[in-house]
Amino acid sequence: MQFGAYYFLNSNYLSFGIAAIICFLFCHILLEQVLNYEVCFSYTLLNIFLCTIIILLSYVDSKDSILSFHPDLFLFIIIDWFLPLVYCMIRNLADSSLKYTDFNVFYRNTNIVFLIFYIAVLIIFLFLRNNSFISYYTDIKSINYVPLLSLATLIEDHISGYFTLADLIKYFAMCIVLFIPFGFYTALLLRYQNRLLRFFALLLLPFVVEILQWAFLLGKSDIDDVLLGLLGGFIGTILYHIVNQVYRTITDEDFLYKRPHYHFYGSSIHF
Repeated sequence: MQFGAYYFLNSNYLSFGIAAIICFLFCHILLEQVLNYEVCFSYTLLNIFLCTIIILLSYVDSKDSILSFHPDLFLFIIIDWFLPLVYCMIRNLADSSLKYTDFNVFYRNTNIVFLIFYIAVLIIFLFLRNNSFISYYTDIKSINYVPLLSLATLIEDHISGYFTLADLIKYFAMCIVLFIPFGFYTALLLRYQNRLLRFFALLLLPFVVEILQWAFLLGKSDIDDVLLGLLGGFIGTILYHIVNQVYRTITDEDFLYKRPHYHFYGSSIHF
């Protein structure tokens, strides 16, 4: 249904809107019928698998394929992962009667799927396609230990007209956004640890990435990229605390707190 809408409609926005409505509708129906969040994960996993197969077929056999490959098709995978997660989180927040079960299992499994794609994206953008325009427009050597030197040089080169403001913003955004999920998961997994440990944990991935880029000659190793990655990690940490605060406000419990469930919904005393 999602790809059919994309194929027959000329508007991509309308197609993605229809995909979102379908996703919400089927998640609602399945959850109401089974009363278990795991069925939403099964639906999510099936959708992601089918979308991946269709996109790969359109890419490999682009000449004879009915559906022409376009990078926008990957938005279907994002929709089919993100919207069921948002829907189930909202339902979990509103479930004061504890009618629906196994949200924590759903959240864990859904995020395992996301982590597989996230690791693949990190490998592609940080190693396989790490052709940053910095190396073409600056005189900085392959290793930079001076904080903010590359950022200052980039701004100066932009003023001199070597590249556009859009390119500069795109580079900064990529360096920051790639590490936001890492910051979210770090805050989630280390939520009971002290702040110093969480801070060094946020530094770990950006630092390891720069070391690997230098060791395998896969890109420019720069302390400023570590700082931008750390900024992305901080944003991810803030997002976790926002989610946790919403849960505390509505349910008086922390995010992913294991609530006690009472299985008497088929009984006449359920009310």
